[in-house]
Amino acid sequence: YGLFLKGAGVSMEDQLALFEHEFTKVMAHDKFTKEYAYDIRHRYGQEGKRADYTAYGCFKLIMDFAPGPGEAHGCPFKYLAPTTLATLLAKSGIDAPGQNAIIQQTKSNNFQVACQLHFDLAHPGAADLAVDQNGVGNHPNAWFRSSRRYFNAKAGGGTQGPTTTTTTTQSSSTTTANNISFSSSSSSS
Repeated sequence: YGLFLKGAGVSMEDQLALFEHEFTKVMAHDKFTKEYAYDIRHRYGQEGKRADYTAYGCFKLIMDFAPGPGEAHGCPFKYLAPTTLATLLAKSGIDAPGQNAIIQQTKSNNFQVACQLHFDLAHPGAADLAVDQNGVGNHPNAWFRSSRRYFNAKAGGGTQGPTTTTTTTQSSSTTTANNISFSSSSSSS
């Protein structure tokens, strides 16, 4: 998830602030710093061997990253049960024929085709808006970038993605990457 956020344009500082804000709700700040902050800095090449890591593409996610019990990652078209996938597709506005077409592709092990079909159904008219769909179905960040370009174009802003901004206060933290907000707030009791 952290590498996906990095690929989506979230800075290391913003990831540290986001995860610190969320994780310290369920653990001590020292534990977060020792067990998680290092990993975040490492994925940005600021710790360890100082390598610049990138998010995994679909092929690797499909072949190598099956989620364990209680985990939520990997390719939803491969790892979700058809009924669970249909429910999620319905919640995202995909109609029954579209759900069935996507699920048929997953049953045929055409996970990347299912992903591209999902993109097409979730972004009607993307080709008419000249939205670059290069990599959709091959990399989660390509799907994300193309989706942002689509919604930006629909709003009249062209097909270039918006920028990243961050706002942090003592009571709340909002990270906006490519116009997607990750927001949380704490309240005093």
